[in-house]
Amino acid sequence: MSAGVHWRSMTRRLPALTGGVITMGLVVSLGTMLVYFATVYDNAKAADARFRVGSDIRLTPNPTGELPHPTTLAHEFALAGQTATTPVVHSAQNAVLTSDFNEDTMNVAAIDPDTFGAVAAPPDSVFVSGTAGEALAALRSPPDGVLVNVALADGLKLKVGDRAEVLLARGTDQQIRVPVRVVGLFTTFPGAGAGAGTANFRERFDVQTRATSLDRDQSSLTALNVQGLLHLDSFFTFLMAATATAMFVFGLLLQRRREYVTLRAQGMSSRDIRVLVLAESGTAAVLGAAIGVLVGVGMASQFVQLLRPIFTLAPPLAVPPVELAVLAVLVLGATALSSIAAAFQLGRLKPTELLRDE
Repeated sequence: MSAGVHWRSMTRRLPALTGGVITMGLVVSLGTMLVYFATVYDNAKAADARFRVGSDIRLTPNPTGELPHPTTLAHEFALAGQTATTPVVHSAQNAVLTSDFNEDTMNVAAIDPDTFGAVAAPPDSVFVSGTAGEALAALRSPPDGVLVNVALADGLKLKVGDRAEVLLARGTDQQIRVPVRVVGLFTTFPGAGAGAGTANFRERFDVQTRATSLDRDQSSLTALNVQGLLHLDSFFTFLMAATATAMFVFGLLLQRRREYVTLRAQGMSSRDIRVLVLAESGTAAVLGAAIGVLVGVGMASQFVQLLRPIFTLAPPLAVPPVELAVLAVLVLGATALSSIAAAFQLGRLKPTELLRDE
């Protein structure tokens, strides 16, 4: 079969071809949106779990324990595969930040800026005043530098470079006021959202990992609803693609069966006619798939932004090439199966029956 025959055949049936392209595009766009969103959702939830814990594993001293927990203790827990450790001293609502405008209670965390970045790997997106590296570098320079939550800073009318005062150990015999300088602003801090873990190490520590944090998050009602949406997987897309292609191909047979018989009478072989049907359905599938992928990626991007409140960090919009390739193979496979079935039906067309229908 020549390319000219294929081109003339398609141009004579542009409405039917356009309908096939649109139908296939709608099917592929739905499948692309599901695959894209599923990948973004899984990656974002895993990143959120690690951010809430503050690292891959977190050991929090049991508040009922009587043993001391100096910051140097972090380096004594050497594990296989462990790359770095960092100490964090944290207190909740045990301090007061005072500016020239107002004062407010706050949570305080003392970190080691030399090791915290390697362990917590805070993303740049949570720092308003610059990158994560710049914020941690700013803490290394002045001994009185602090990073302040942007909402708290707005309430106290503080900005980077301003001087303030912190009341530490509020309500205890050790309370003290110290002058500080704001060196950076952040929206949320790694490890700030970590809850209680599993008691271990002879009840000396609560242990929490990013896996347990992810499991806890995925057991919530919101996560279950989203997971229910993601169960519409590639197999469903395959069935829809097969149905759409079958409707397109067999619609061509109903409209053009006399034309196919005429082509056979003029000398075109049955094999060439089958190739013609496959080429037309393949063209509709390829064009529809290309349009559907673009539309699906755009729809998924908007969907992710719509569901932004369920994520702690801004989800990275990365296109999953492997999953999209699998989807394309399934769509083309469905097209091939429908075309083969149509080609089989072509072989059963009898000119005498067509003439009798006249």
